[in-house]
Amino acid sequence: MKIHSTIFILILGFNFAALAQSDVTVSLVEDPKVRNLPNTYLQDQLQEQGKRNLLLQQQRKNSKQGQEDLKNKANLYYKKGRDLFATNDFVNAQKYYEKAISLDASVDQYYHELAITLLKNGNFRRSLAILSNLEDSNANQTEVQYYSALNLFRLKKYEYALKQFESTRDMNDEILSPLGTMYMGLTYMQLEDYAKAKEAFQGVLDTSKDSDLDTKAESYIESIERYEMFLQEAAKKWAYSLFVGTSYDSNVLNMAATNISTGTEAFRLLYGGNISYKALYRERYSLIPSLSITDIYSWNKDFESDATIQGTDPLQFDFSSPFRYNFSLFGKAASVGLSPGYSHLYMSLGQSSRELVFSSGYLRTHLSTSHMDKLYTDYKVDYSRDTSHLVPTTPADSQTASKVTVGVSNYYLLNQEGNKTLFSDILYIMNDADGDNNTYNKPLINFGHSRPLSEKWMGYAKVEYFQQDFKDAASDRSDKNISISLGGNYAWSDKNSVSLTLLYMDNSSSLTFYSYDKFSLTAIWNFNSSFF
Repeated sequence: MKIHSTIFILILGFNFAALAQSDVTVSLVEDPKVRNLPNTYLQDQLQEQGKRNLLLQQQRKNSKQGQEDLKNKANLYYKKGRDLFATNDFVNAQKYYEKAISLDASVDQYYHELAITLLKNGNFRRSLAILSNLEDSNANQTEVQYYSALNLFRLKKYEYALKQFESTRDMNDEILSPLGTMYMGLTYMQLEDYAKAKEAFQGVLDTSKDSDLDTKAESYIESIERYEMFLQEAAKKWAYSLFVGTSYDSNVLNMAATNISTGTEAFRLLYGGNISYKALYRERYSLIPSLSITDIYSWNKDFESDATIQGTDPLQFDFSSPFRYNFSLFGKAASVGLSPGYSHLYMSLGQSSRELVFSSGYLRTHLSTSHMDKLYTDYKVDYSRDTSHLVPTTPADSQTASKVTVGVSNYYLLNQEGNKTLFSDILYIMNDADGDNNTYNKPLINFGHSRPLSEKWMGYAKVEYFQQDFKDAASDRSDKNISISLGGNYAWSDKNSVSLTLLYMDNSSSLTFYSYDKFSLTAIWNFNSSFF
């Protein structure tokens, strides 16, 4: 897949203008025949040379004293131009350099500094033309190559610019050679030759004594490596994942054990998979439809089938089509996502075969951004319409509902690698059911910490609390739930991992029937791969 390199340069965020406006004052010379520029630029060069020759002819008509007076006055204009240049007032600096030249066109230095000022002001063609006519001056040839190449780069004549930057590199100048090498990398990026770009940036690290330049080169190497990984991922249109695991749950029914005639303990088999297709996959946006299937099969504590326990086993099919768009918000990287989807939930309900219990259409949205260098935030708004296919005992027991979830998730990085984090979620869920007994509001908050436990183990701990108020229910039910979970993920290989989770939960309800506590232990093997 070939991605437009200009977008890539913008994503990396390099300030070309800052590098071009180096404090190094130089002149530049280049033989147009060697450069082999298009005729348009050669015509510019001839035009500038003709203008200079005409000025020289006019100025030589003055007496020696007159010429000397003009030289002195020109020098004053030149010095004023330099002062303005030093204050970054390039527009007015250009005017004074041109006044100096109009009085004395014999001084190469005036033309040299005018050309640099023209470069600062964005007049790259005229700057290049003037500099090309300085080929017989005593200007430093490394400086000549560098600024000639810089003009060509700005004119997007990358093949021509590359030759000049290579010459700058080969002259082993302590300051300009590393700059030329840096621009070689940037030029190769424009030409989408990322292997040579990385090689050039490594050359900066090998030769530069400027720590800021080294930092920029390192960031470019890292960015190119990420981009190459992106291209590799983009080439793999299809991806899939599989998982299988087991779990022990001390109260699978989530009810008070004293109110249940059968046992509440269960051993569970969990398994499923997902397949996705990269319909669109670009740096700024992506559309990746996916289909997932998850299933659970349970036994009681004696590893025997139990209709009550197996009535809690869900089989779910879910199709979603998430779209993601990346952009910049207040100078920070950000993204917005829209994910429409549809799901079916099947359960046995005491029957020998499963039947459709719920069908849900939903739209999930998020805005992700960073407020500080180490703080990342997701703002979420989700909507779903859940249709119950069960026949309610009374209209008040209908579970068909419209559900809205709003919330914010925060991630704070504790180290530069980003593998030690603090995280939290604050959510508010509003379930507006057709039946009053299933209408509720649910505020939820959690807080956790993740960190590496070893080279391959990543661990986490989380505390979560929610309150669920069935405000319209005849029973006026209200639940308060707190849970603590510890977990870890072992990266077995690039494609294989194993996760472990230990959970304790306590639910206190205004109705004793729904007051319970439980713990569970879950182990899952995950496999991820891609093809085509």
